[in-house]
Amino acid sequence: MSEFEARARHSVWGDSIVLSLLVSFSALASYFVLTWLGLLYFVVVLGGVIGVFLLFKISTRDLSIAMVLWFLSMSGFQYSVRLAMPGLPDLSIDRLLLIWIIIMFLLQLVIYKKKLQGPFTVDILIIVHTVYIFVSMIFSRPDAFPAWLMSSLVPLFAYLYGRHIIKADSQLRTIFIFCLGLSVYYYITAIGEHFGWSQLVWPKAILDPTVGQLWHPGRARGPVMHPPLFGQLIAMFIPVYFIFLTRKTSLFAKALLALSFVCSLVALLLAYTRGPWLAASISFLVLGLLRPKFRKTLIVLTLVGLLVATLGLFRLANSDFLQERLDDSGTTENRYAFFLMSAKMIADHPLFGVGYFTAKNKHWLYNQGGYIPFIGYISKRAGRNTVPHDIYLGRAADEGLISISLLLAMGVLVGKEFVRKWRIDPGGRWFNRDTMTVMAAIAACYMVGGMVIDYRYFDLINVIAYLIMGVIYGYPIEPKHGPGYSVHA
Repeated sequence: MSEFEARARHSVWGDSIVLSLLVSFSALASYFVLTWLGLLYFVVVLGGVIGVFLLFKISTRDLSIAMVLWFLSMSGFQYSVRLAMPGLPDLSIDRLLLIWIIIMFLLQLVIYKKKLQGPFTVDILIIVHTVYIFVSMIFSRPDAFPAWLMSSLVPLFAYLYGRHIIKADSQLRTIFIFCLGLSVYYYITAIGEHFGWSQLVWPKAILDPTVGQLWHPGRARGPVMHPPLFGQLIAMFIPVYFIFLTRKTSLFAKALLALSFVCSLVALLLAYTRGPWLAASISFLVLGLLRPKFRKTLIVLTLVGLLVATLGLFRLANSDFLQERLDDSGTTENRYAFFLMSAKMIADHPLFGVGYFTAKNKHWLYNQGGYIPFIGYISKRAGRNTVPHDIYLGRAADEGLISISLLLAMGVLVGKEFVRKWRIDPGGRWFNRDTMTVMAAIAACYMVGGMVIDYRYFDLINVIAYLIMGVIYGYPIEPKHGPGYSVHA
């Protein structure tokens, strides 16, 4: 036997022994794990290990899938997995995914030697704002740390992801398809809730009066368990339909999209919240003003949606709850009262505010009633037990004009970048004037809804807005007319 054959036989025998040992060890370990966990939990653990491995393989090259899972976990499922952390907020699945994305992004920077590209002005502003709010929280309301996570830290990372991670059309496409799918899920759940079709509602906790805030049977609240927030999320996802309706697709696909659009309008109605109705109307106005090609589709679909909604209103005309929602002026007066109190707080504490999340505890010091031009006199009684219901005056009362100034500076710089890229007329398949118009409509919807809803208690809605800011500010573009085309910004 030659030396080569001897080495080959030795290698074969060595590999066989190693393989046999591995198989034996795996079989023995599987037996003990299966005995310990049981078949069901063993399958769950095995599936989880495989899922984490696949997510790792995908995340090393493209983080958009992990980001979509992160968004999904914040859509009402963040508490399905929780790890107790003594002395710290519990780790829910959305926070675990947030940590995962941070780690994988840092690995990408090291493995592929990626370099962050400037300018970094908005990056610095949002980091300074987050740190400023953290300091304010530490000195005024340390127990409000979870609120700071949802309203400041998580949106910061959403902006950074949009700014430095989303750099390809395929990633944008993944995000838009996810938003479309989530919109479909939301309207199916909303319609199922309203009509009592429990088969369409998931998770079933939505139907449990003891979970969350079930304000009225038939008022859709979705997996977020909060009707105003649910309506606002539906309103912010509706403009995404126009990205797909105006693309070259089959007639059948467009019919399905049009049907989904109308169903989303119906779901928005079933949330019975006037703020999101107004916010959606403003987003439609932005779509029509910025993109004339959207107008025909917008008018037709809106008319159909209004017809369906009107028929629904007539069918519910005798509903005491519907009449209450249409005629109720109490919540409006509460908001006016808090506007007055916020203005007085800002006057007394202009720079730093009264302290993070403390305005609602000090409202009794400033609840004196008063006159608002064009509205009339607001009584002291209207301000009893009221809390901030907006992201403007209420936030300024809590955090001061320093916080508002930083946010305003960020908005101005992102707006200037939007105008610059609009003039260049980007020619990307998924980043162009159509998608920029949709992003602007979502941003307008967010800002108008923020006049009547305090977003600081929620994460997903802030994540969407700040992600859009990051994409607009950092997405690389090429002119539609080619590299030789130039414009004067």
